Amino acid sequence: PWTSLSIPDDKSYAQTLLPYVFKASNQKDLDLTMDIYTPRGDSLTKRPLVVLIQGGAFFFGDKRESEMIAQCSHLASLGYVAVSLNYRMGFEMSKASIQRCAFKSIQDAHAAMRFLSHFAEKYRIDKEWMYIGGSSAGSITAMSMVYMTDESRPKSTLKKHFAGKFGSLNSSGNSYTDKVKIRGLVNMWGALYEIDDVIAHPISIVSFHGTADKVVPCYKGYPFVQLNGKNGKGKLSSWYFDEMYGSNEIHEVLKGKNVHHKFYPLEDMDHAPWKGGDRKLNEVYYFIQEKMTTFLYEDLVYDVKLKKKGLGSYHVTSSEVKRSNWELQGGVILSQSPNE
Repeated sequence: PWTSLSIPDDKSYAQTLLPYVFKASNQKDLDLTMDIYTPRGDSLTKRPLVVLIQGGAFFFGDKRESEMIAQCSHLASLGYVAVSLNYRMGFEMSKASIQRCAFKSIQDAHAAMRFLSHFAEKYRIDKEWMYIGGSSAGSITAMSMVYMTDESRPKSTLKKHFAGKFGSLNSSGNSYTDKVKIRGLVNMWGALYEIDDVIAHPISIVSFHGTADKVVPCYKGYPFVQLNGKNGKGKLSSWYFDEMYGSNEIHEVLKGKNVHHKFYPLEDMDHAPWKGGDRKLNEVYYFIQEKMTTFLYEDLVYDVKLKKKGLGSYHVTSSEVKRSNWELQGGVILSQSPNE
């Protein structure tokens, strides 16, 4: 029932939450919008794309949050096309309603990527290099957009379990049918409902997660464990949420696999530690920014390796490269083929 909701400075999370819980059952058509950041003075016709989705427990958030603006501006300054977007939020206090709310956000992420793929030429996007990510609920949305299938979706979103018509993952938001190829993920304190989906569809992923996160588990567990009381023995969190697999579990599954992946555990930190008590970006934010951009750069650049000892014979390691332009410092190129 809404796509943007911010917590006023003079109100708490709970004070803002309660009045809107009763509005969550009101269904209406909503315009979904996005902000597109492009390099200043850019002349290239194709740029890699990074889409970032803000968090907020599927209840709060906006594409103009300070961290979204900062991240997208930084990425655009490095030559990426960066996008932040709004999505449908709001749920009633039941596990099924929360599942359906999250499912709608995943549909909206699919719709946004279809739109960007359809208008790739207009926004000078290279469709071969499209990344998506986010923080918290935004990361859950981004990762589920890549990993979740209509077979692994929550049963509460199927018509036989609910009278509403949710359709398939790709049946909402717009009528574009463009194929979308996601090359990698940026996961900031997100989690997944099904860990097997990672194995079935392995792609590049960089993850950041506080090891003491009580909102979204870094390991395997239930979200919002603080609902269970001080001794942690209550069961409220399991009443409202499904058990999830956090960043550490995703990293463990990918170990030994031929997948570009990195995990940065934020030791003893809680949820979303990139803002201080004054709600300003702190040193954790800039650590994430640095490691994220390094990961993306490493993912985009193909390795050039020495093929054998003796006379230097270098080759590009990826079979995706059709032809390379070679330049040598401190020597002479005697001969070359497209990739050697």
